[in-house]
Amino acid sequence: MSTFEKRCGTRRKDLCEPCSVIWKDDAYFALMNGAKNYNGKITFITLTAPGWRRFGKAHTITQGDRKYSTCACRKFHKETDPIVGLPLDKNNFQHKKVVEFNHLAPRLAAITLQKIWRLMATENQTTIKNSKRPTARIMEWQDRGLLHTHIIVLGEIPEIIVKAAINGREAKNNSRRVSPTSHKGVRWGTQFDVKHIDGKNLNETKKLSAYVTKVISYAVKDVTRENTAKHPGHNAHRQELRSHTNSVISCSATPFQCRGADLGKNYSHLLAGLSSQVGLCRKHYRGKHQLGFTGNVLSLNRSWGSSLGAARKTRQNWVKKTVLAQNAAKAFCLDTEKKLVTHLFLGRDPLKAQRFLAIRSSARIVIKSGVITPLRT
Repeated sequence: MSTFEKRCGTRRKDLCEPCSVIWKDDAYFALMNGAKNYNGKITFITLTAPGWRRFGKAHTITQGDRKYSTCACRKFHKETDPIVGLPLDKNNFQHKKVVEFNHLAPRLAAITLQKIWRLMATENQTTIKNSKRPTARIMEWQDRGLLHTHIIVLGEIPEIIVKAAINGREAKNNSRRVSPTSHKGVRWGTQFDVKHIDGKNLNETKKLSAYVTKVISYAVKDVTRENTAKHPGHNAHRQELRSHTNSVISCSATPFQCRGADLGKNYSHLLAGLSSQVGLCRKHYRGKHQLGFTGNVLSLNRSWGSSLGAARKTRQNWVKKTVLAQNAAKAFCLDTEKKLVTHLFLGRDPLKAQRFLAIRSSARIVIKSGVITPLRT
């Protein structure tokens, strides 16, 4: 059996800030490499979750000083108020519907883009294939646990098209009626945001860099913001949401392979003695932490021209070949910074692995190194 040290590679800032910084840089260059050479209009679309009528009322940030801008609890809340995002009445808040929305949000975003391409093809009198554009999708968690979806499109998408795809429209003149986008009874909220920049304009290109930086900062956050995570009510709120993930998420594993699989009446008595040994599959494990969302926070389609893996490989090759970069990487990692790594076991003897872990006391240890992934020795 041989072992080698490897970075944890997490994107989450709360788990490992240095690795999160590296992931953030890789994600930035993956997005910019596909967008910086595009000479044309670039569209930024923000899709929001439904409001309180579907999930229940929650404490919100006060917008302004007027009376009608108060929270539903009749109080004023600043952005840093840790109570923002918590349900007013947890007994009447639809926790399961929140998990269902997060689970269906990626597919709902894909269906929304498909409808946008069809509407663009109808307006431009062309085919759907010619109307498709390179897209990037970034997910962001709200304080109440619901997902917002940010989409970057390399092409000009009129706001009226996005509005028709999200909220639908009535038949006018020669145009047919358009139904609102939905998937398994789930829809977007009525509020959305559409912005455009000109890729040929240098000043507008700077806005692209600023926007990409902003949305990437959303991706490195956990399911709640740092200031709200300190409030004990948010921990209880997240645990309540996670308690519904097993009933919402389905996987192909058997109940003996995944605790979150559908037990059924025939398995309940058989699994009773194995509950301590059966864990969650990767899909259920990811969905449990991400409040129902099982996909990747950053997603680029094939026509984008770049990927997160390509950006990561380019960075690693550049560091390995450049002595100056190696020295800069070592200088960047100060003594006060710590890198979380994991020992990976290349062997089939689990007893040896257990003895090794017993000596080390934990599979996760701390090292100090640069941005190069330690090679196998």
